[in-house]
Amino acid sequence: MNKENVIKHLESDYEKNIFSEVITNDHSYLSKGYQIKDEDTIMLLLIDDSEVEVKFKSISIILSSKKHPGYLND
Repeated sequence: MNKENVIKHLESDYEKNIFSEVITNDHSYLSKGYQIKDEDTIMLLLIDDSEVEVKFKSISIILSSKKHPGYLND
């Protein structure tokens, strides 16, 4: 996916107070936040409070995920 589409999808999910399942070629991450590192890389804040760097071009799809009690406010 391109950078603009990734950011647009993540922002939409976070505004709705839901998680994003970010699926790459090799992994799947359940994200509750992000930070743009540079033109090619995004840092995902995962639901267990760990962080992972992902290249925009490695992201295959982003799915909206349901709320998880205890992680986000209603």
